[in-house]
Amino acid sequence: MVGHGVTTFNNCINYGTITTRESVEGGSIGGITANNGGCEYNFCANYGIINAGNILFVGGIVGTCASEITTINQCANIKDISGYNNVSGICGRVIDNEKVTITNCYNSGNINGKLSSGLCSVEGGTVELTNCYNVGTITGNNANATCSVNDSSLNQNITVKNVYYLNSSCTNGNGESKSSEQLKNDVLANFGEDIWTHDANNNYPILKWQK
Repeated sequence: MVGHGVTTFNNCINYGTITTRESVEGGSIGGITANNGGCEYNFCANYGIINAGNILFVGGIVGTCASEITTINQCANIKDISGYNNVSGICGRVIDNEKVTITNCYNSGNINGKLSSGLCSVEGGTVELTNCYNVGTITGNNANATCSVNDSSLNQNITVKNVYYLNSSCTNGNGESKSSEQLKNDVLANFGEDIWTHDANNNYPILKWQK
């Protein structure tokens, strides 16, 4: 939707498939924005498959967050995403002194990249994850069900509260590993039924605004 943003995005949804033909490694792609210098995302979702090829930084909502404060609230990625390096369901890359807060978000798409995760990939800055879950399968050289890092020392920059992931999604994860039934029940019990609800097809919980 947007190449570079420094603003607030409300109720933005992508349904289109995104495919790149870039032969040189580089760049960022996101379902809503490719890059931001400090943005707020509310009630946004990606329903489009993203085949990013050699693009380095790829996210269902935003490709790269850099140098400011970013808030991502009640957002979701539904479809599969693939890229070259940092690939995540919500935020592809966090760098520099960025502070990223991700609250009441989820990923259900399969994610593939070298540094891959269900929610975000971290190369710097700080990340706070609250009331989030991942059920997508995460694959890559450095895969994490929720939040991957390119240096293990960055794990101290990640704070999680009520963060769940499906036990079959990945062997590593920040948060709590859950069975399918546990995850369905615990999301509604602990995240709040004022924001979350049952999916119409009895699948994993969705955000109420998605009904």
